[in-house]
Amino acid sequence: MIFHELDAFIRIRQDNLTSDLHRETVRATTILVTSIPKNFLDVKTLRQVFSVFPGGVKNVFLNRDCSDLLEMVQERDSIAHKLEGAETELIVTANKLHRKEVAKKIKKQKKEGDGGTIEPADGQIQLGETESLVDRYVSEKKRPTYRIPLAKWMPSLPLIGKKVSLHFHEGLFLTKAGRHS
Repeated sequence: MIFHELDAFIRIRQDNLTSDLHRETVRATTILVTSIPKNFLDVKTLRQVFSVFPGGVKNVFLNRDCSDLLEMVQERDSIAHKLEGAETELIVTANKLHRKEVAKKIKKQKKEGDGGTIEPADGQIQLGETESLVDRYVSEKKRPTYRIPLAKWMPSLPLIGKKVSLHFHEGLFLTKAGRHS
């Protein structure tokens, strides 16, 4: 049974790979060659080496040095990790402050003799036009911050550099870095 299915799959695959529609696609006419010695890393030499292929060589593309891009990707990932941690910290802080607010309301109602129950909200929180949910629960002083390093190659150090909100500063950088990658 398995042998029969494998044989049918191979036959269908070969028919597809040798069809006129597939033969003209870029996938069918492109090869990736890795680990090329340095003395072969120029377009003219590679054309000569691969000229033995039927149809010849149309284009040769050489991979460039991607170490700068790798550093940018690592920096972006580091910033994304910081932002995720800050977001979690912000949510935990907001939740804690919200629970304290509810507990105060319950305590106040118990003192007034209302029975200590609070009307549950219908899931909608009423905010002013300029007020955000973060502003309502977490003050600017309690939000996650960090210091901008004096130079790009330096790490951020305590008490040195401008202190900024992690969400605002890193969020802007992450947006810019995301456009480049």
